[in-house]
Amino acid sequence: MENYKNTQIGYFIILIFSVVLIIVFSVYTSGLLSESESIVLPVTLLFLIIFLINFSTLTVKVNRKEIIWYFGPGLWKFRIKVDEVKFAAITRAPIWEGVGIRWNPFRGMLYSVSGSYAVEIIRKNGKSTRIGTNEPRELLEAIQKSAGL
Repeated sequence: MENYKNTQIGYFIILIFSVVLIIVFSVYTSGLLSESESIVLPVTLLFLIIFLINFSTLTVKVNRKEIIWYFGPGLWKFRIKVDEVKFAAITRAPIWEGVGIRWNPFRGMLYSVSGSYAVEIIRKNGKSTRIGTNEPRELLEAIQKSAGL
């Protein structure tokens, strides 16, 4: 049973990668490339499409047993058991930390697709994880309720 579920769309990521895809596709179809360059661009297009699909959304679920989050269709899922949670709070992720999966030596892992809000989860072992969200209060309340904080 889920207490909370939210999928945040990374509109900026979608916009940037769509523009880059259009530019790369236009160059590829222009006929102005050498044979070796024509081989590299389809691989680049494929990589960009895969990246766009996998990092355009971030879904977060909270249930009685764990916090689960994943990008895109969920090829890689990340989990924290709620009984491992020591503390949770709303925090800000500065723009310079970027989007995607990031590691900060001072603040731990950050998973984000858009915006500057995140919920920071401190585990009982001291590890810190920040999950970006467009609903920081709702996510925090769901985590606190499930973890009994």
